[in-house]
Amino acid sequence: MIYISQKEKCAYYNVAMFGRIIVLLFLFFNLSVLPVFAMGSEPQTAAVMDLEAGEGVPQTIGMMLSDYLRALFFYTKKFTIATRKNMEEVFEKQHFQVSGCMDNECAVQAGRLLGVEKVFTGRVEKKGDVYHITVKMVDVRSGRTEGIEVEECAVCREDSLLALVEIFADRVIPPSVAEIKPGVEVKPGVEVKPEVQIESPAVQPLPVVSVQKFKGRFGLGLNYLGIQLRYGMDDFLILEGKIQFGSLNTLAGGRGYFLFARIPGNISIFPYAGAEFSLLLSQYLKGGFETGGFAGVELMVRENLGLGVDAGLYYINAWSSLGGISDTGLIFNSGFTYYF
Repeated sequence: MIYISQKEKCAYYNVAMFGRIIVLLFLFFNLSVLPVFAMGSEPQTAAVMDLEAGEGVPQTIGMMLSDYLRALFFYTKKFTIATRKNMEEVFEKQHFQVSGCMDNECAVQAGRLLGVEKVFTGRVEKKGDVYHITVKMVDVRSGRTEGIEVEECAVCREDSLLALVEIFADRVIPPSVAEIKPGVEVKPGVEVKPEVQIESPAVQPLPVVSVQKFKGRFGLGLNYLGIQLRYGMDDFLILEGKIQFGSLNTLAGGRGYFLFARIPGNISIFPYAGAEFSLLLSQYLKGGFETGGFAGVELMVRENLGLGVDAGLYYINAWSSLGGISDTGLIFNSGFTYYF
């Protein structure tokens, strides 16, 4: 029979307690903090692509109508709208061709770059004396067209087209935009002077987290009972060195994270999967190791601040003076990381 001292048993079970204590912390955090994040995710994120100008229509008209549509959507408080400046910065960084972006595939690609849930595209054209405006809404996740509206206005002045844009906003987002602009009767062909200022300073751009860059960046953070240092090998691959301290044991090792496509929303969520290997340093055990795979999510609660929560199946092997001890189990982990 192999005899293991009481101190060695305590040291080993102290390792196992890492996972059990982290489970309790994870449940507490999940029940108390995460609902606060969910409360702020009511408005959907959306982007309005500039309406394509057809033959006989200046491009400035398409830009004017697009800006007005952005302002109307913003003031309904049902959407968080990406401003023109925000969109131009993102598209320029990604070398994305905006001209002619009318089909769903292009709208989905643009939406993913911007990190939004919905994308509005459309076209304004003039046939004879009749203006035709088409606007459709595309869901970025599914790629499906969720709505399409077509309006026309005969013998209209160009600035009267704003009335047609209000009709689009009214149909897409009840209640009517008349609640936003009281006293204004929306009728095709009637000139409407917008009371909202296009590109108003109040319309805040979306944080450019959809193109979050991790490559070449360091991250310093805190995990349960320890610290962690990260480095982005690529935008989708992060390496981490970590140390976790216990009363009898210390775990020192590393992790590798593979980040999947961002889930759009007010709070950016990056699902990930990875693997870990850590060495066990102990006062009473000769040594040991812990290894396993995990999956979780990184919530970017701020542009440079991420909260990671994950769970995985781990194998623990510890060596005493008279033999070895091993165990497997589910371990939860959580921590904050600040990216420089």
